[in-house]
Amino acid sequence: MARWSPFLGSHSRAGRQQRATRRRLDDAFSAAGTAMRRLGLVGVALMVAFAGTLVGVAPAVAGGRGAPVIEGLFDVGGHRLYLRCTGQGTPAVVMDHSLGDGGDSTTWSAVEPSIAHHTRVCVYDRAGVGRSDPGPFPRTSQLMVDDLTTLLRVADIPGPYVAVAHSIAGLNVQLLARQDGGHNVVGVVLIDTTPPELIAIYDELGIPIPPPEDRVENPEGIDIRLSAAQVLAAPPFPPIPLLVLMRGIPSGDPFLDDLWQQLQLAQSQLSPAGRLIVARNSGHFIQIDQPKLVVRAIVEVVARARHNALDAGLRIDSPQGELR
Repeated sequence: MARWSPFLGSHSRAGRQQRATRRRLDDAFSAAGTAMRRLGLVGVALMVAFAGTLVGVAPAVAGGRGAPVIEGLFDVGGHRLYLRCTGQGTPAVVMDHSLGDGGDSTTWSAVEPSIAHHTRVCVYDRAGVGRSDPGPFPRTSQLMVDDLTTLLRVADIPGPYVAVAHSIAGLNVQLLARQDGGHNVVGVVLIDTTPPELIAIYDELGIPIPPPEDRVENPEGIDIRLSAAQVLAAPPFPPIPLLVLMRGIPSGDPFLDDLWQQLQLAQSQLSPAGRLIVARNSGHFIQIDQPKLVVRAIVEVVARARHNALDAGLRIDSPQGELR
């Protein structure tokens, strides 16, 4: 395994096994929606289909207080991205995945159904991953943020949003939140994510960063250096609810583990409303090792965002249509 792998994304046999497990969970979750459709919940399916946004994947009804599932391939300007949204309520939780093995929307299969009982939750595959079409090469955080914002618009998933990221996706979510300035992105959860400052440190230490052309270690073709620079050049992180989850199981490199801990602490201090949580029984994939912890963290940020909206006199709807 390359030295960078535990800190930017994992390529391992264990990762492949975790991915297979997540695929089975995802298939089971989708099968539940299929079964409900066969029981006669056709009206909602037709209503969503006539919205004209779904391509290639049938709409479904499952999970989250009986809310319709929005699922399909959506054209974001020359390529299509896979998106699935379940549950109802605001803010909507939007989740971005890691790079490499385990790096697609199925990484959230152990937490997505639970989140759907509290609010709307959306998972998607970035361009060239999972069920999504390839996009322009090389990939950068700005391109991926533009893809995501277009995807949410064409799929008619309005804000506000709580953005959740794992691993390398932390660069995307930080850029999204910084450029938004707290208007639509009202909360963030970072799950063992890559700090943008790490890239320059790796360069100083002589630890190689896989270039976009290395499609073995960098299968999405992400320009990681440029992506980190885009985050650091963006406006400051807004003062919104922020939880940073950090793995508690060491990677095996004491120096890099200490560096990682310092950078995760610094990320939690980006917002005055930020906090660091150590997932003591987890490796890099906290959403797999301790899914309940991830669910609690996301639900907490959703609750804090709702509280802030009430203080500001704005309406935030829970699944029951109540103000919280």
